Amino acid sequence: MSLGNMIRKLRKEKNMTQTELGQKINVAKSTISQYENNINTPDIKTIQKLAKIFEVSISYLLEETTERNTYQINPELANCLTKVSERKDLQLLFEKTKDLSPKSIQQIIKIIQAIDPD
Repeated sequence: MSLGNMIRKLRKEKNMTQTELGQKINVAKSTISQYENNINTPDIKTIQKLAKIFEVSISYLLEETTERNTYQINPELANCLTKVSERKDLQLLFEKTKDLSPKSIQQIIKIIQAIDPD
């Protein structure tokens, strides 16, 4: 099955029209039609949006696996990841601390808590 056929199949499972799906990902109905007819291929950001809307993994959408949803992301973690992806200061903090030992991370957390106890 092609990516376009998979998009059509999942859209119909959700009882969504091409117009409704297009509104959810901010593209025209004609663009959805082009995806479904394999005239055009969505970019990676659009594929991510489609996977989220259809509640399947990207791997399933691209037919790399037969498992519809290989993981369930915790909503709190999803919110945190969204904030990190939107804020350069949090990206820098993560980049500078990602390879630290758990002990060093705990020390940094204590420092942050001392600065902002809430």
